[in-house]
Amino acid sequence: MLLGECAWRSNFDETEAAESLLEREGLVRGYTTTYFMFFSKRPASQVTRSKYAGRVRFLAVNERYGRNSYDE
Repeated sequence: MLLGECAWRSNFDETEAAESLLEREGLVRGYTTTYFMFFSKRPASQVTRSKYAGRVRFLAVNERYGRNSYDE
């Protein structure tokens, strides 16, 4: 199962958002494997990416669409 969260705000608490996403594991029964993705307007910090490496995949809009601007 893929569980995701989307934050289209310029600023948010990355740790709080990632922890909230991880807390949703097990909400839908019948799946033995859960993948977590966090989609955002701006890239997550390297500290946050390292902290949740292997657990949450972070994907910013510019990483998805190859854009240099966050506001296009």
